[in-house]
Amino acid sequence: MKVVAANVLVLATPLYVDGMTGPLKMVVDRMIPLGEPKIEYREDHCRHSGRGPLSDRKVVLVSNCGFWEMDSFNALVTHVKAIAKNLNAAFAGANQQIAKQVRRVAGAGTDGYASERARARMDRLSS
Repeated sequence: MKVVAANVLVLATPLYVDGMTGPLKMVVDRMIPLGEPKIEYREDHCRHSGRGPLSDRKVVLVSNCGFWEMDSFNALVTHVKAIAKNLNAAFAGANQQIAKQVRRVAGAGTDGYASERARARMDRLSS
């Protein structure tokens, strides 16, 4: 029952077709029995009741993908936010370092045209 006792749940996954991997989704689905076997009405939605103290619980997302546009993660972030709500936990955020890492790699290319194009695109995305 380490998951029930944890204050922070870190979900780490590469981006697979706008979502998390199948194995991580199975882990998340298998966490449902950790809740009480009843449904409660919270925030205008039916949700499972949690077990144990939930006031300080947080969910964090760490993910990567092969695309440099940050909006590639929108569907996954929305899904993880819903998971946090279902766990009665706060969504503490997603790793935002990806654009900075891609910018550094994009500037290191050997093809001047591709590197300039990538840098310009990253500048537009960052502003």
